[in-house]
Amino acid sequence: MSDSVLYFGFVENSSFHIKRDGDRIYFSKYYPDIRVSWQFNNAGRIDRITGRKNRPLKQQNAECYSDLVRIDGHQNPEKEKAWITSTATLFPLPPELNTINWKFANQPYYQQYLSLFTFGHGMVRECFAGIVAGRTEWRHKPNETSPERPLSDIKQGMLEYAILEQASCLRPRAYIKNRSQANVRYEVFVFLPPANSAAQK
Repeated sequence: MSDSVLYFGFVENSSFHIKRDGDRIYFSKYYPDIRVSWQFNNAGRIDRITGRKNRPLKQQNAECYSDLVRIDGHQNPEKEKAWITSTATLFPLPPELNTINWKFANQPYYQQYLSLFTFGHGMVRECFAGIVAGRTEWRHKPNETSPERPLSDIKQGMLEYAILEQASCLRPRAYIKNRSQANVRYEVFVFLPPANSAAQK
């Protein structure tokens, strides 16, 4: 039996793809030319950011997949999960990332890496707030070829819900040392999702 669960849905007009695999979740966002995935550990910290270029299935190969940011030692089981500061390895950013939005495309390289961190946690907060307030939509029926579950089901997954909640309460700061190294620091704050009476019925 697989320990992997897929979720999909909308909060207002924003779509969210979430995968729980073991004790981590992968939060993915599709842009015109690339899919960006943020890997969160069970303490809500980003361990890794990856990109997959959008190509027809027959044209996909190893060159379509790339690391964008990797927190050093993120695969080490002895590493403290709820870390406050860590070093990170930065990888060259593919030009496909410029399709995220025009502001990102015009940022200097060091700001682009910081944006990748803030995008990840910002989208988690938006998604988590929608789940808590009951503002998620499915928009299509699950079937055998679409194994995804609606976002609202995350309330039933204790681990998924806990990771999203913790990630929503973290604010990352990235200090770029050069084009291949950075120091990352997390600040904890209280995030209060907007209340919704319908969600409490």
